[in-house]
Amino acid sequence: AIESRDALEKMYQGSDSDADTFDWDENDDDDEFDGIAEGDDDDVDDLENEYLKHLSSQASKALAGGEDFDNDDDDGFGSDDEDSDDNLEEEFSLETPLDNINAYTHLQEKLSEMQASNTAAYNVVVQSLNPENSQFLQSLIEEAGKQRAEQQQA
Repeated sequence: AIESRDALEKMYQGSDSDADTFDWDENDDDDEFDGIAEGDDDDVDDLENEYLKHLSSQASKALAGGEDFDNDDDDGFGSDDEDSDDNLEEEFSLETPLDNINAYTHLQEKLSEMQASNTAAYNVVVQSLNPENSQFLQSLIEEAGKQRAEQQQA
């Protein structure tokens, strides 16, 4: 290994290697990136500060009850597209398969099934709850009972 290293050194010592004589600054063609680390961070900070001021003014308008938000493109932050969020109409009549499921009664049914079919697992789940979560689960079951009674009356 030492002999092959020495042979390689001798071979490269005699030639004028580009790696030994290359001047990294000589072929600096990417002048557009010069100064990024020095001065452009200030520009980014200025833009961030300007944007934060814009957001602050929008928030103060909203808190003051001014519902006329400035969405003009003159400040560079607004949008004057006709498809802006203000012009969107939401469809509330959209139904999904989940709309037909009452989450409270479904939970109560699944817990009852678990208690009947796998008592040990049910006990582990229920006993692992802290008092706050146990009370919350109990309130969910009570709500399911109320909703089930309302469904039967209707």
